[in-house]
Amino acid sequence: MEDTSLKEELVILFDEAHGQWFNTSRLRTVVAMVNASSGNSVYVNKSPFNATNLVGVDVVIITNPGNESTFTADEAFYLRQYVKRGGGLFLLSNPYSTNGTLSGHPNALNQLITKIDDMDLSFEDLEFWESTDQISDIIMDDYHNLNGTRSFLDLSKDNFTNATIISSQPTNISSVLVHTQSISAPIKIGEAYLASYTEDVEHVAHLAEEIPLWLGGTNESNARVVLCGSTIMFSDLPLPGTNVTWTSHPDFDNAHLFNNTINWIVNITPVEQVMITEPIESPLPIFVAGGTILLVIGVIFMFKSTPEKEERPITEAIRDVRTRDKKPKKRR
Repeated sequence: MEDTSLKEELVILFDEAHGQWFNTSRLRTVVAMVNASSGNSVYVNKSPFNATNLVGVDVVIITNPGNESTFTADEAFYLRQYVKRGGGLFLLSNPYSTNGTLSGHPNALNQLITKIDDMDLSFEDLEFWESTDQISDIIMDDYHNLNGTRSFLDLSKDNFTNATIISSQPTNISSVLVHTQSISAPIKIGEAYLASYTEDVEHVAHLAEEIPLWLGGTNESNARVVLCGSTIMFSDLPLPGTNVTWTSHPDFDNAHLFNNTINWIVNITPVEQVMITEPIESPLPIFVAGGTILLVIGVIFMFKSTPEKEERPITEAIRDVRTRDKKPKKRR
């Protein structure tokens, strides 16, 4: 990858050519933060990707595409060449919603990843979860949430598996508020909790073999690519039940996380990185070893206090599924 730390200006291209409702106006705070960081310049893309508009670009940001949007074969070709040259990608989806404008449309992003991938790139393990009707899921947690809203996950720095690569540079991330779908990626960066689960559009809960992942990426083939299951968490939309926005809540560092992610993608990494690309051998990777037993007992105890119809699948999953060291199965 090109050493971008010596460049006078980093060029960030924010895509608005694929029906995105989450544009630069609705992400004004994070765009301004990135624009002010180390002489960066954020430009808006209004046309299909081609040989011209990708020249000199360091990072391409693609937020949740519109419902009917697709990326053409020509666009995929030029993006593939761009990535092979060391260009970075930041792809963001969104969880499902009854509001079609806000709902995630991961199919277009998954198709783009597939089209870009070839023998020189290793993107086969990058994926946004999608159902058979191409709708995203949503990560839920009954206990670690904001004001009882199960889909608003209150996460701390302990939820970042690769803590040094994004959550600590250039700004230390203490906590974030996440409303997200699940993803899969070889480099695990942001996870939910042991007791977290996903729910599909039919409100059916699903328990994966591993803790749900919402932020991850790859650092192979001379390029850095990051997937995030949420766009709304970086927006200036009002946070329901509060008088603040997603990026202005005083208790959460969502805006700084966005800026940190851009810095990692462009290879500005001032601290030594230890990247975890495989599941941690410990059966409970999200907790420190000294507190594992107590935390697991606490989680199981909490679920035993819930109604019988909810107790069985979740406690069984904690005991029988997530305590096994298994790799996630590919969904595509």
